[in-house]
Amino acid sequence: NLIGKPSKIVLIVVAKNTLIESDFQSHQKHSCMEKNLKTYSDDELCRLIQQKKKAGFDYLYSQHCSSLYGIALNAVKSQTYAEDIIHKTFEKVWNNINTYRPQFATFNIWILGVLICTIKEYLSEKNISFKFNCDKFPSFSIQLLEEKVC
Repeated sequence: NLIGKPSKIVLIVVAKNTLIESDFQSHQKHSCMEKNLKTYSDDELCRLIQQKKKAGFDYLYSQHCSSLYGIALNAVKSQTYAEDIIHKTFEKVWNNINTYRPQFATFNIWILGVLICTIKEYLSEKNISFKFNCDKFPSFSIQLLEEKVC
């Protein structure tokens, strides 16, 4: 299943004595399919995430997972890597929501920035060399060059 969302990712986020465990597959089957899913503005969503409310994570996931996964998969050309990157991206958004500044970027652009940083970090951790181009941000490209042999 390379289109849409990852087939199964389990994300466990620990922040300030709060544990949120979320099975992305159940989100795919339930939250995203619900017609009556409550909607939140970016400000409301940020407040929910800052308060570590599960509803905030659920909405964040339902609104952003498909597009972020597609971007990650296109960038790294590996379903496994893309799933790992999405896991790390949601964890970073959850744990670093206080760094979001609406006066500098929209919430969508901020999340895209988190994803890009996560992709770059992930490829570096995997010793995969790449060329990154963001001359026309928010459009960007990542060209995988080769895996480095350790």
